[in-house]
Amino acid sequence: MEHPLSGAGAGAIRRLNPEKEGSFLDKNEGFSYVTTSYSHNDYLQLLAETGAAGLILFIAFAFSIAVVFGGSVSSMGPGESLFSSALFSSFIFFMCESFFNFPLFSFPSSALFFAITGLIASFSLKYKNPGPVMLPGFFRPAFALVFFVPAAVYTGFIKPGALASDFYLQGAMKGGSPAYDDFSRSISLEPDNFYSHVFCADYLSSSGFTSAAADEYGRALEYFPFSPDVLYNMGSISLYKKDYPAAEKYFRQALVYYPGFAAAHLGLFRVYSSTGRKIQAQESLETAVTLDPAVISGGKSVLQERTK
Repeated sequence: MEHPLSGAGAGAIRRLNPEKEGSFLDKNEGFSYVTTSYSHNDYLQLLAETGAAGLILFIAFAFSIAVVFGGSVSSMGPGESLFSSALFSSFIFFMCESFFNFPLFSFPSSALFFAITGLIASFSLKYKNPGPVMLPGFFRPAFALVFFVPAAVYTGFIKPGALASDFYLQGAMKGGSPAYDDFSRSISLEPDNFYSHVFCADYLSSSGFTSAAADEYGRALEYFPFSPDVLYNMGSISLYKKDYPAAEKYFRQALVYYPGFAAAHLGLFRVYSSTGRKIQAQESLETAVTLDPAVISGGKSVLQERTK
């Protein structure tokens, strides 16, 4: 970790994942690709993105919520006590789930989490003796909301366009309204979102619009030119179009970032076979099968690939 105190910055894992994907796959033979942009452990992701300072502040915040609730629940009436206890149970669930998932980095679930903590604090702070530790007045939810949200939007920590972009992206991936319309809205709201371009390209490719898919993959590579998956997809589209020089270039670039990418070696085999370079074709095929015997698609044998 390069910045243990301050972290690599908000969104760093999502930003750096395409760059680090190849080296990660090379060191973890059980994985053939990586599609997530989250660590699936919110505490590790907070540590990576905001450093020890950010993680400590979050833990202090969570601890203060537990303290004010524990010190005031006995003073509440039956109805408020039951409701607050239910809220606190949800708070504990979020804290536990954060060890295995990313609820704090998904906008809908994180909004729910902070709404729950705000309700817990508002119920608890109504009482005169909320426990040995009392949150200062300026931490009270109403003031914090009024102060923090405009400041966060102004500084760029909260980006309304990015939030709306993620909303449309999630809708497109769930297949609600026409997917392409949602992908287009997502991209228009946040044009530099690598994943919006990639997922849109995947959708277009699976729908048979290979030229449009290539355009979107190309735009994704403008922001992150070191994703072996996207480079491989560009190579595959170029191979489909019989643009062999372009296909060879993309497959070779994919192998720069992920040398153990069996499918890219197989792509080179097909390029070499189509351009009459038999020795290089044989070497690429043998490398691909050595790296992953299952890389030969559709149950075809190695002999069938050699004589294709």
